[in-house]
Amino acid sequence: MKLRHFADSFSLSRILRSKPALLKTRELDQLRAENARYKALLDAAPIGHFTLDCEYRIIEVNPVGAMLLRCATKDLTLTPFISKIRSDDRIHVSDSISGTTVTGDCTVSTSLKIQNREVPVMLHVTTVNPSNNKDYRFHVAMLDLSEHHATQNNLRIARDGLQHVANHDPLTRLPNRCGLIEQLQSAVTASPNEKVALLLLDLDQFKQVNDPLGHQIGDQLLREVASRLLSTVSEADTVGRLGGDEFAIILKGISGVAEVARIAEKVSKTLEKRYFSATYDVHLSASIGISVYPDHTDNSKKLLSYADAAMNDAKHRGRNLIQFYTSALNTRLTQRFELERDLRIALSESQFELYYQPQLDLRTNSVSGYEVLLRWNHPQDGVIGPDSFIGIIEDTGLIDPVGEWILEEACRKLIQLRRTNNNIKFSINVSAKQLVKGDLKDKISAILENTGVPANAIELELTESALLENADHSLKILQDLRDAGVDLAIDDFGTGYSSFSRLQQLPVTRVKIDRSFVHDVPGNVNNATIAKAIIAVAHDLGIEVVAEGVETPQQASFLSDATCDVLQGYHVGRPCTFAQICISEAMTNSANQLTGQLSDQTVVA
Repeated sequence: MKLRHFADSFSLSRILRSKPALLKTRELDQLRAENARYKALLDAAPIGHFTLDCEYRIIEVNPVGAMLLRCATKDLTLTPFISKIRSDDRIHVSDSISGTTVTGDCTVSTSLKIQNREVPVMLHVTTVNPSNNKDYRFHVAMLDLSEHHATQNNLRIARDGLQHVANHDPLTRLPNRCGLIEQLQSAVTASPNEKVALLLLDLDQFKQVNDPLGHQIGDQLLREVASRLLSTVSEADTVGRLGGDEFAIILKGISGVAEVARIAEKVSKTLEKRYFSATYDVHLSASIGISVYPDHTDNSKKLLSYADAAMNDAKHRGRNLIQFYTSALNTRLTQRFELERDLRIALSESQFELYYQPQLDLRTNSVSGYEVLLRWNHPQDGVIGPDSFIGIIEDTGLIDPVGEWILEEACRKLIQLRRTNNNIKFSINVSAKQLVKGDLKDKISAILENTGVPANAIELELTESALLENADHSLKILQDLRDAGVDLAIDDFGTGYSSFSRLQQLPVTRVKIDRSFVHDVPGNVNNATIAKAIIAVAHDLGIEVVAEGVETPQQASFLSDATCDVLQGYHVGRPCTFAQICISEAMTNSANQLTGQLSDQTVVA
C-alpha cells in the first residue's frame, strides 16, 4: 500500500511553519505547490487518511475518512481516534499504533463502531516523525472492507452452491460418490468409539430393464429406488448414489452386525416390491455388500473397498444376496491385485499365445477354419486358459491392448496359412468393451490392410450380452463391420436374451449353438428340440449354424442329420498351437495331392 507519500504531505506543513526563514521564495512556492498537489491527491484518495497526534487524537482527515466515521471533517478535530474502534479491539489497535514508533509501520484488521453497526476496516499505520520522541505523529490509512466482505460472502455462497452440485447426484438429489466419501470420512472421524456400517447396493440386471423400457422410465425407477432407500433408514444415516444403478447407505451408531443385517434385509425386501405405473410393471432386486467400522478397518477408503468387494462377491454368487466383508475376500482382493500386475507384465513380456481349434464343415467334411483362443504362458503356473483372467483384463482396460494384439497376431498367422489354403478362415472373439468404444472397425480395417488379410477371411464372435451393451450403438458398429466385409457370429447362442426376435435384426452370418444344448443330445429331448429349432430358424434367416462342444460321434451324427453347417469340439479337434496346425494343414494338403494323383492315374488306366 503506497501510503508514505501521504504521510510526507502532512510533514510539509510543519516544515513550512517551523523554518520559513531558511527557504527562498521560489522554493517556498514549489513546496506550497507540491503540498497543494499532495493535499488534492489525499482528498481525492478512495481510502480514508488520518493524522493523529501522540495521544491518538485526530488532527487532520480527508473526506473519505470523515465519511467512514459518519462525521463532518471539522467535527473530528481532536476526537480520540481509538473511540471510533469497536470496544473489544481498542487495546489491540492502541498497542499496534504505539508499536510503530519502533517498527515504523503496521497493518491491523478491525471494525469501526458507527451508529450501532460495525464496519470492517483495515488500518495501515506509519509514524510521521519517529526521530523526535517528544514530537511525533501517526498517519493512518483506512480501507473499508465492507464490499470486500460482501464479495467474499457471495463467493462463499457460490462456492457452497457449486460444492453442493459437485457432491450431489442431479437425478436423485442424493450425495454422489464424492459427497458420500466425504460423509463416510466424517462419520468415521466424528464417531471414533461408535460402529459405522457401509452398505453398497447394485441393482441386479437393471440394464435389461432400462434398455427395453427407455431411459425416461429407467430414471423414474432410480428415483423410486432412492426414495425407498431413504424410507428404510433414519435421518441420521446417509443414502447416496455412486453412479449408474449403484447406491450406498452409511449407517451411524449401530450396535453390531445383527442390527446391520436386519436393516440390510429390510432394504432388500423394500427394493423387491413391485414398481409399476400406467406403462410398466417391474420387479427389481439388489446385491448388497457390507463393511463395518472399526470391525473390518479403521480406514474410510478401505471401508469402501471392502464393501465393494463384498458386493461383487454377492453378484458373482447369484445376485439378490447380502454379503458381509470377510478376511477371505481380502485374500481374493490381494490375489486379484497380483493377477492384474502379472497380466500387465505378461503383455509387456509377450507371455500371451494364441491357440487354434478346428471347425469342421459338414458340407465338405473338411476343416474350413479355426477359432482363435487366447492362452497365457505363466512363468510359474504354466499355460492358463482365458476363463481365469479375461474378466480382469476387461475390468482393468487391458482388453484394448490385448484385444488389438490378438487381432494383429491372428491376422499375421492367417496370412501364412492362406498361402497354401486360401479358403481358411479365423474366428476371433471380441469383448463387449471393445465393441462399445466405437473404434473397432477402424482398428480392424488398419490391421487387415497392414497384414494383407481379406476382410471375409475373418469372423468376429460376440456374445449375446455384448450385443446388449448399448444395443443401438452396437447395432450401428456391427452394420459398419458387415459393410466392410467382415463376417459376424453370435457366440453361446440361446443362453442370453436376444433369442429369435433379436436375431432377425442383427447383421450376422453365423450363430454358434451353446455347448449346454449339445453335450447330452440326442438323449436329452428338450436340448435336441432346442438345437433343431435354432438350426431351422437360422437357416430360414439365411444364417449358418456352428455347434460348439461336440465331443462324441453320436452328437456329430445327430447334428449332421439336423443339417447343422459346422461342428466344433474335441470330436473334431482340440485347441492346438500354430505350429501344430501348420503340420496338420501340410498333411492335409499332401493327402489331397496324393488323392488327386491317384484319381488321375485311375482315369488314365
